[in-house]
Amino acid sequence: MRIQMFEKKIRTRTPGINFLASTLLFTLAAALSIASSVSALLVAPPSSNSDWRDLATLLVNTFDEPSVINAVEENNNKGFLQTLELAQWNLIEKFLTEQFTYNQYVKNAKKMKGTKYGIYLAKEYNPGSPENDVRPFYETVGMVEIGMTLEPSVESCDEDGLKEEEIIAEMKLRPRATIGVLCVQTASQKSGIGEALLHKCEEVIVNTWDEKGIVVEVEPDNVAALGFFSKQGYTRNADEMRNATVCRKRVMEERPHFILRKFF
Repeated sequence: MRIQMFEKKIRTRTPGINFLASTLLFTLAAALSIASSVSALLVAPPSSNSDWRDLATLLVNTFDEPSVINAVEENNNKGFLQTLELAQWNLIEKFLTEQFTYNQYVKNAKKMKGTKYGIYLAKEYNPGSPENDVRPFYETVGMVEIGMTLEPSVESCDEDGLKEEEIIAEMKLRPRATIGVLCVQTASQKSGIGEALLHKCEEVIVNTWDEKGIVVEVEPDNVAALGFFSKQGYTRNADEMRNATVCRKRVMEERPHFILRKFF
């Protein structure tokens, strides 16, 4: 509609080559700007060994890397121990944890091939630095994992007159589309990357998998994640919690999680 209006204005005035050229250049620049913003972020499955390595590094940096609080006082034992832990992490533990994470995800992806399971990476375009001989590239800044999990359902259970153990016995396990992990590197948070990954999940789960709802499990102390999913329309029952397995520094452990849901 805007182009048609420009055309009318051009026709009602004395044709000018400079005016026409500047208008076309403005339109072309706007189109290139839109195309650039769209292609600046790519959300797609891992397609190379490098992608899987980047995924492992992202997860380890986000969930496993030790935090160090700078010691203010001299001879602070806590600060010394934290510095020592960080040195050990950088020398040995980080490499081992990245390799472990890489192996786990590659193995699981092969095992789940052909099922309702998927991993998507968010890659941000980096123009590089010609003066430093750095070519343009896509940097992995986020990831999400989705699949199907089994959870109890009481939809077909008549609770009237039944004891608690009888109700549990009547429950049936039903598959639910679940977001396993969603993370964005710290420097890229609050820039729309998390929303892009979440929308990709919802698109796949609803349009490709033909599921009507999504479940996500969040640790109670992860206030940022709870706020993020709440803004995206996910709700939770205050009394509903579940133990879920998490992996931290190559150690598996059970932790309580809130359950958030969204239906379509």
